[in-house]
Amino acid sequence: MAVIVKYPRQNKETNKDYFKRKNKQLTNLDLAKWAGWFDTDGAFHNAEKPSQSYACISLKDREPVELFSNLFESSLSYNESKKITPEPYKREYIAKMFTSKIGGDRAKWLAQKIAKFIINKKKQVKNLSQLNFIEEHNWTDEEVISYVATVIDGDGSINFRINPSKKSNHKRLMIIIKSSNVEYLVNLKNMLEEKKLCNIIGPFEQDTYKTIKEGIKHKYVLQIYVSKDGLYVKNIEKNNLNTFFIKKLINNMTISRKKNKIIEFLNA
Repeated sequence: MAVIVKYPRQNKETNKDYFKRKNKQLTNLDLAKWAGWFDTDGAFHNAEKPSQSYACISLKDREPVELFSNLFESSLSYNESKKITPEPYKREYIAKMFTSKIGGDRAKWLAQKIAKFIINKKKQVKNLSQLNFIEEHNWTDEEVISYVATVIDGDGSINFRINPSKKSNHKRLMIIIKSSNVEYLVNLKNMLEEKKLCNIIGPFEQDTYKTIKEGIKHKYVLQIYVSKDGLYVKNIEKNNLNTFFIKKLINNMTISRKKNKIIEFLNA
């Protein structure tokens, strides 16, 4: 493992200043954004010894992990390891991961700050935050978009297609959000539809795979479609709603390779 950025160890005195600065700096939009990351590619771990507890983000993309490292003043590291894909493929590959981890009192503090925005990993964040009760949060539209943008960054895929025909070039964007937790996807869909932010399809089962630790698992997906050719749009109102939605996503996404696909579609 290679340490790219290293921050000093925390203590009571430095934490007092840290919490004061960060509590003043972070907004609800920031917290919703990082909750989206933790619900996808983040981890909360509550250990018996408080100093060994942590909250971390691990990704093959450097951008969001480096942003997390800079914002929360946590060390940034890079590691390569051999992995094997789930059955039936069982292909060996090299996993390249950037990781940034907050430990001790700062991890507990972070868990407490974003707990109200966590949808998928409620049990884990509750254990680390040590909160007896996490009150229900009345989300704003902006908070939902901030959260969903990083969920797409983490567990989403974006496909931009151009299908030429005699009448026109049909341009279509498809956003897919994947999870093995179908209840989580249902909650996510309900939140988006209650706010009338977009028209979303699913969830439905896409794949079944086998893991060493948890055995047989199922992959479920949500889908958001946007078209740029009226000849192929069955519902203009829903298509316009989704177009407006993806424009708002751009300003809240972190990973350039995904964000640029939406920009490319809009500019097509």
